Amino acid sequence: MSFYTFRSVTFGISYRSRFILFFFKNASEINCFFYKNPDFSENLVHS
Repeated sequence: MSFYTFRSVTFGISYRSRFILFFFKNASEINCFFYKNPDFSENLVHS
């Protein structure tokens, strides 16, 4: 049981760090997308 929880925790950490790396890698592209589509970003914020 403890081994399973340890595995799930380490998997969650690795998954989260992978997501953060992916986010920072594509942050400039995302900002460029929002800059080109201000209406979409406004709808996303107000929703």
